[in-house]
Amino acid sequence: MSLILNFDKDYDNVDTISLIKNYRSTPAIIKAANNLIKNNTQRINIEQQSHSTSSTSVIVKSTPDQYMQAQSVVNEIQKLALEGVSYSDIAIIYRNNFSSKHFE
Repeated sequence: MSLILNFDKDYDNVDTISLIKNYRSTPAIIKAANNLIKNNTQRINIEQQSHSTSSTSVIVKSTPDQYMQAQSVVNEIQKLALEGVSYSDIAIIYRNNFSSKHFE
């Protein structure tokens, strides 16, 4: 991380261009992400902005382990299905393939 944080100090004639506009995520997701990123002490101090104006809510849950995380997601999906949401309208998105093993 220090390579990125110190890049402009280590090299001459560096121009920094900050890409702060997010064209995919809603304002609620960007706000949640910005609040989470603020906890990182080794970061570039930039806040993302959302291009979107749609309104959605973000639910943040903490679980003690990956098994409980998967169980929490399954419970939420079952709740949505009981409320009439079609399974075809639900997706689980992983950061990496390894994260999927607890859902299989």
